[in-house]
Amino acid sequence: MPLSCDGLSTTLAKVAKDPLTEPRGPDVVHSIRIPAAWLISGETIELELPRQLNCAHCQGGGCDQCQRAGALRLRQQDEPPETVRVSLPDTRGLDESQADKPLLVRIPHAGGHAATENLPRGVLMLQISRAADADLAVRLVPSDAERELRAPREVVVRSMVLGGLLVLVFLWMLYLSGWL
Repeated sequence: MPLSCDGLSTTLAKVAKDPLTEPRGPDVVHSIRIPAAWLISGETIELELPRQLNCAHCQGGGCDQCQRAGALRLRQQDEPPETVRVSLPDTRGLDESQADKPLLVRIPHAGGHAATENLPRGVLMLQISRAADADLAVRLVPSDAERELRAPREVVVRSMVLGGLLVLVFLWMLYLSGWL
């Protein structure tokens, strides 16, 4: 199914401050599934991009943009996966007919690499669909309030060790006093 973004591209170009008509690397498309609750509340998600993504121009069929491969390589095999963080729009105001359609988010400078080094990367067109569970490569980013409530792992481990030592000291004192 081809992606249609004509009305969105003009708006996004104004928001992104650099026109999407400027020369850049090839655009890529990636589809993910997330729970509807994440979209309704406008959560922030993080996803790991695969090494190769379909060319947005030909949808994987092969064209001049992707040298007839249908896909574009974002990184080499030995490089770590690239992580993209996306703040989802709050979709509470959408009616039912719009809520069931996949959401298309255009992320500038996250697409394919340009043939020449002086040009920016292309656009990543992220197609987001609703599902019961999120894809494995997609995770919810905790809000700042949740992050503040969580103790660092190091603090938790030290607290458990100290608590265990206190219990042992208490039991040893009970033994020495004859209560145990």
